[in-house]
Amino acid sequence: MALKVVTLEELKAQMREDFDGEDELIRLYGEAAEDAVIGATRRTFDELVEMGMAESGEGFPARLKVAILMLAAHSHRNREPVAAVSQNVIPYALEMYIKPYVKLSEREV
Repeated sequence: MALKVVTLEELKAQMREDFDGEDELIRLYGEAAEDAVIGATRRTFDELVEMGMAESGEGFPARLKVAILMLAAHSHRNREPVAAVSQNVIPYALEMYIKPYVKLSEREV
């Protein structure tokens, strides 16, 4: 599998990583984040690209790209399912970016 939406350079910039030692792991987080965000919309990659073209003429929606970068960076920083210290989530952070693109029904065009 390969990155479809974000580049390795964009992921590394989001994660503030400037060395190459973890490129494969960063790429894996990016691929997983792309799959998760696209899956959360209940749409195909092609549908989302079409929606982005209609919105801005630039392809994949920018809001969803930000969600992918955020999710990948979160996975990179928090490599375990539990944290050693209490962390507070910014309410609705990913949902705010993804929600407008969620397909609510199969009758939707």
